[in-house]
Amino acid sequence: MAQLTNRGRSTTPPVPDRLPEGFWLSIDPGEVHVGVTFWQVVEPVRCQEFTPETFGDWLETHISELELIAYEIFMLYPGAEVGRNQMGSTFGTCEVIGVIKHLARRHDVPLFGFQASAHKALYKQAEYKPPVKPLRAWKSYGLGSHCKDSECVGEYHLRRIRLKGKGY
Repeated sequence: MAQLTNRGRSTTPPVPDRLPEGFWLSIDPGEVHVGVTFWQVVEPVRCQEFTPETFGDWLETHISELELIAYEIFMLYPGAEVGRNQMGSTFGTCEVIGVIKHLARRHDVPLFGFQASAHKALYKQAEYKPPVKPLRAWKSYGLGSHCKDSECVGEYHLRRIRLKGKGY
């Protein structure tokens, strides 16, 4: 398994020049920060928040080495407070998702998008939060909300798609 250390926010992803086989990403895109969890098969290896620009540049270089990408989709709902807060927004989160989708399509990397309300339901499950799952067991602990959500997106993907019927 690849040995990657958690280093929090960065402008350059400290990942190998060549990714090991079975590597995939779970992503929580944002306008200011993009939370990324790097996975090897079913284990989270590390989490980090990047700027959208830096992440896009890195992804363009390494997309063909990825097995898949799971990400949080962006949706506005009528009457929702977040919708009112988006007045005048350039929707940077949507731009990040557009880059991810474009690169994945060009390189035939499977994409799995999940609504926030679906994957964040894991936060309410006893086995996914302290004390059953201690904070130190989270690769994203202390690295920012986008990292935490990117790890949750990946866990949700594992439970819904990869490990379905295997006790999850």
